[in-house]
Amino acid sequence: MTSTYDFIIVGGGTAGLVVANRLTENPKIQVLVVEAGKNHADDPRVKTPALYSTLLGTEAHWGFETSPQPQLENRKINISPGRALGGSSAVNAEVFVPPSKSIIDAWGRLGNPGWDWSILKPYYARTHSVQKITPEMSERMGIGLDEGSECSGPIQTSYSPNYGGPVPRPWNDTFAKAGHKMRDDPFHGSGSGAFQMLASIDPVTRERSYAVTGYYAPIAARKNLHVLTECTVEKINFNRAGSDYAAAGIRYIQNGRTITANASREVILAAGTLQSPKILELSGIGDSNLLKSLGIDVLVDNPHVGENLQDHIWCGIGFEAKDDIATLDALRRKEPDAIAAAMAEYASSRTGPLAALGLSSFAYLPLLRKESQETLKELLDGNIDRELSSNHPA
Repeated sequence: MTSTYDFIIVGGGTAGLVVANRLTENPKIQVLVVEAGKNHADDPRVKTPALYSTLLGTEAHWGFETSPQPQLENRKINISPGRALGGSSAVNAEVFVPPSKSIIDAWGRLGNPGWDWSILKPYYARTHSVQKITPEMSERMGIGLDEGSECSGPIQTSYSPNYGGPVPRPWNDTFAKAGHKMRDDPFHGSGSGAFQMLASIDPVTRERSYAVTGYYAPIAARKNLHVLTECTVEKINFNRAGSDYAAAGIRYIQNGRTITANASREVILAAGTLQSPKILELSGIGDSNLLKSLGIDVLVDNPHVGENLQDHIWCGIGFEAKDDIATLDALRRKEPDAIAAAMAEYASSRTGPLAALGLSSFAYLPLLRKESQETLKELLDGNIDRELSSNHPA
């Protein structure tokens, strides 16, 4: 079975659905999106903010773990991305934390002109809308009244409904006294300091706002958009183009059948941090030694594919709370009365512990290093030159 589209998007996740939305604005363009997971849009575990953790270990996750980590007493760490329409945005903890300007600018320094903060910031602002800040919220959380006012995107974000609690303001003040004051709006690129977190939770419905609700549902009826779920892409098919290869389509599995779909213009690989390099390797692009050992025909020998994944470090802070401070302890202990009361409150008024995450206060802190700034710059510059020369030979 074969079919042809203008564009084929592998992965109906956070990026794939955004691209599909934009491409299908042109009614003359036919777009196919192929997603391995199901559409969980009606699943209360996806819609209800505090139930995200109940999705761990289910079919909505890929179930990936790291290899044993020597520095962590050989523990394996769960790094499972979402396996659902909407990708990880359907199953994550709804934490909407901004990237720092320095991280985005590093993309440009790695040889990607146009991929820096000054260019990307306006597009970033078009992804989400921010709950309107009231004077009381500004005072209690230490944020500006105009924070997020330039944002006007389909993902709805909000602050914790418990912003009036005893933690937010002392949190900011404590870090400021320790020398880690957020200099301005964290969504304007500040590199360090404490701030109050936005969550991808609709402030009106108190439900998860994600790629499906923001980018897919409003345009699902477009006749030039074709979305397949529960279909696993096995590989990208390539045609010879001189000394190079050009993506011509994909091979995927649907209900046990092997199907080929052709792309007359482009195949867009948007399967996520872990699955995208895997599909490239299955398609013959990667470390030739590894591919040959697995019986995969090598099209492009690139040892960087599937290697060098880096993730940020994060840690939580635990402390004893006074008796008059509301916590999620009873729910964590799975006390029947507490669970029943929380469910009833959320169902009737969209308030209570199920309407939020239990997370609100964050901080970006610099890593303490013994090396001087000059040494770090030398290391960075040297590695950038080496990476550019290996990936873009003359």
